[in-house]
Amino acid sequence: MPKIDLVLDSNNVGNFNLDSQDIYALGGPDFPALHIRIDFGIMPFQQYRQANEFKPLTCISITGEFCSPPERLVARFQYAECHHSSRTDTRLYSSQMTFVIPLDLKTIDLIEQSRNGNLQAAIKIKPLLAIHSPDDKTIETLRYASVQEMRFTVPKSEWVEKILPGLGYKGLQLLEFRVGDSAVAQQLPQAIEEFKQAQQHLLNAEWERAVHRCRNALELIVSARSSSIAETSKFASKINAFINDHLSANDEQADLIAKQMNLLWQVCSSAAHPSPIVTRTDAEFILRTTMSLICYCGKLLKITS
Repeated sequence: MPKIDLVLDSNNVGNFNLDSQDIYALGGPDFPALHIRIDFGIMPFQQYRQANEFKPLTCISITGEFCSPPERLVARFQYAECHHSSRTDTRLYSSQMTFVIPLDLKTIDLIEQSRNGNLQAAIKIKPLLAIHSPDDKTIETLRYASVQEMRFTVPKSEWVEKILPGLGYKGLQLLEFRVGDSAVAQQLPQAIEEFKQAQQHLLNAEWERAVHRCRNALELIVSARSSSIAETSKFASKINAFINDHLSANDEQADLIAKQMNLLWQVCSSAAHPSPIVTRTDAEFILRTTMSLICYCGKLLKITS
């Protein structure tokens, strides 16, 4: 639970206190935004060599940056509500502020690609303060205060189960493709690349384009090796030739691959989705099935090569 000081001319005039339990998300997937509630305290400012003179302060606005991982900026935000210290009481005046950080789905995906377990993040802020006269009747000057960055960790369970769904990202993280699997990456690189493009279309809510990319990936699986039949042959014939030519699988494996490929090829065609009527649920199911076929065929090709 990071706690940092608000500093003006080397004087501590307040603090910010962040608890990871006070982080939540709203608005997804259309207007996703991360909300971070902060406990804020501010006190009057005592200038150097003016021991008995305290000047009230007002935090007028805050410009901020959200970073994840802590070294990488991913979003900027603004906070514009005023918080005023007491004129007569030199103790901290405590209040709360909520930073609203807009995040689009591409940015969330960028965060997810770097996240390994818990979310590691940081907030960098620049508060603008108004320094009042001791009687609090006028504003003498405006100054930026110094604040260290706030680094914090959000547990994986909180991030995945509560925050990501609020951002409209629920379920998409389950479509991670294990490109680190050398067998698949080496055998079917073009199909993997097409699948990545399908994932991006899914993130952009382009369901039809995602499905058609999956159809392309299936075609790239079959054409990844030389074929014993003509290029102009029907896709069902190409599937059979691909299996017979390159996969020394048993009859059950061959039958399973052929059925799945033919079914997906038909479902992913434009003719199968007139109007268009591809839904997000359709696209997610098709991407998962395509991913499984790429992995399965890639590993079998590795075994037979």
